[in-house]
Amino acid sequence: MIDLLRFICRKNNYEKVKLGKITKRLCLDFIYSGDGKGWKWKRQFFSDFSIDMRVSINPHITIVGKSGSGKSNACKLIMKALNLSGITTIVFDAHNEYVRIANDISADVYDATYTGINIFALDGMSVKERTSELADTFKRIFRLGEVQSYTLYKCIRYAYKIAMFEGREPRLGDLFFAINVFKKHAQRTEMGTLESIEKRLVVLNGASFSSNIEFDRIIGKSCIFALSGLHTNEAQKLYIEGFLKRFYTKMLQLEKRDSVKFYIVIDEAEKLEDGSMIGRIIAEGRKYGVGVMTISQRAKVLESSVRGNASVNIIFYQREPDELNYLANLVAGGNELNRFTEVKKAIRNLSQGNAVVVCGTRNPEVVKFDLYEIAKEYLGDYISKFAVPGISKADLFGKMRSLGFCDDDIANGLERLIVDNVVKAHSFEHESGSEWYITMPRNSAEHDIMLGRISRKLSSDGIRNSIYNSSYGPDIVAFYDGEKVAIEYETGMKKVEDTLAMLSSRSRYYKQIAVIVNDKHFDRYSKAGVECLKASDFFRNGFAKA
Repeated sequence: MIDLLRFICRKNNYEKVKLGKITKRLCLDFIYSGDGKGWKWKRQFFSDFSIDMRVSINPHITIVGKSGSGKSNACKLIMKALNLSGITTIVFDAHNEYVRIANDISADVYDATYTGINIFALDGMSVKERTSELADTFKRIFRLGEVQSYTLYKCIRYAYKIAMFEGREPRLGDLFFAINVFKKHAQRTEMGTLESIEKRLVVLNGASFSSNIEFDRIIGKSCIFALSGLHTNEAQKLYIEGFLKRFYTKMLQLEKRDSVKFYIVIDEAEKLEDGSMIGRIIAEGRKYGVGVMTISQRAKVLESSVRGNASVNIIFYQREPDELNYLANLVAGGNELNRFTEVKKAIRNLSQGNAVVVCGTRNPEVVKFDLYEIAKEYLGDYISKFAVPGISKADLFGKMRSLGFCDDDIANGLERLIVDNVVKAHSFEHESGSEWYITMPRNSAEHDIMLGRISRKLSSDGIRNSIYNSSYGPDIVAFYDGEKVAIEYETGMKKVEDTLAMLSSRSRYYKQIAVIVNDKHFDRYSKAGVECLKASDFFRNGFAKA
C-alpha cells in the first residue's frame, strides 16, 4: 500500500506535505483598545497544515524547541511525507533516534563507527590547500590555539608526505604517526603542544575518518548515519563536516533543478558553528535540488546562514528568556501593533506537540502536529529497543512473544535489522547456542554485549558498578572491598602490547584492575604477562571467586 501511494505521489509530482492541524492564526484585529487595530491570535477550525515545496522561496527548514517538546516527532512526519513524495533524505542522527524509522522512509542505515569519510581526500584540491583547510577545520572544532593549529598543520603536511610517497591518500593513522615522529624530535615546549593535540584527537575512530563512501549510491537513496558510536561532540562535528565537504563537491556536479530532490537532515545542528560547510550548501543547494532541515534546542546558536535562509521555521515550546526573545523577533519581525508580544506569549504557552510555524510570507500559525506512528507491520522498533543494552536470543524472543508476535515474524524483523546494520549479532563460543544481539554498539558487538553482561553479573553478586566504556576511562568501574576496581574486557582483537600499555595507564588511578578475556585468546594474553580471567570462569564463579 505504501509503495502504491509513493508511486501515485511521484506520478502527480505531489510535494505538498500534510503534517497536522492549524489551531490558531495571527491576524489583525480591528476591535483593539488603543488605535483601533492590533495583532491577535484567531482560532481556526478544520484547517490542515501543510508545507508546499513548490512555492517556497527556498526549501530549507528549521525546527527548534526545548527537549521533549515535539521536535523529533515533527521531523519524522516530514521525512515520511517527503519519502511518499519521492524526495530522499540524508540524516545525521546524533542519538540513533531516527534509526527506528528507517523502514518507514526506505532508508539504509550506516553506523558511523565503522563507515565514514576519508577526511584527507583531496577532491581536486592541492595538498597545500587541503592541508590548510583541514588545519582550520580542526582548529575550529577542537578549539585549538594558534600555536597548536600551526603545529597540527605541520603534522598534517608530513602525513601527506608519507602517504604520497606510497602513492595513496593519507588516513587518520598517518596523522597520529606523524605526531609521534614530531614528538621524538621535539623540544620540551613543542612536546607539550604535541601531547595536548594528541590528547584532543584521541577521541577519533580510525574507521570513521578513513573509509570512503560511494556517494552515487547515497545521493540516489535515503540513508541514516547513526552517530552515537562517536563518543564526543567533536568527533560527530568532524564526521559531519567531512561528509558535507565531500557532498558539496559532488553537489556541484549535479544538474540544476527547479524543485527539491533530496534533503540533508541534521539533528542537534547547534554543533555546526559559523564557518561550517553547511553554510555553502544552504546558500547554493537550492539550484541543485538540495534542501537542508536542521533540528536544534536553540536557534540563536545555529550557524548564521541556517537562521537566515530557512523559509520554514517550526518553533516548539521555549522559556529561556534570551532564546524566547530571539525566536519571537524572528517570527514577528518587529513589534508593530503588539505583534512581538503576541508571538512571544504564544511560544511560551505552547503545549507538547504544538508549535508556532512560519512558512514563507504566510502569517504565523499555531499547529498541532499529528503523532508519528511507526507502521504496525514493522516490529523492528520493538526489537531495537529491547536490544539496546544487549539481549540474548531466548530473552528477545520471549519479550516479543509476550507482545503477541510470532516466531517467524520476529526472525524476519531481526534479519532485516541486521541487514540494515541497525542491530548486530554475536555468538559466544564458550557458551553453546548463546546468540546475542545489540543495537548500534559503540565498539564491537562482542565487546559492548559483554560489558552489559559483566555489569549485570556484578550487580547480581551485590557489587555496585557503572559502565564507562570510553576512551579516557575503564570499561567498567566496580566498588569492591572498599576500593574502586577498573574492569576491562578484551575481545582478543587488540594487540597484547596495547593492552599492557593501557593497564599501565590505568594503574596510575586504580589500585586494582581486573581483565576479563575471551576464552579463545586467554592463553595468548596470560603468556604475555597479563593477569586475566577467562570469561567463562567469571560467569561461572563470580568476581570474588574467579
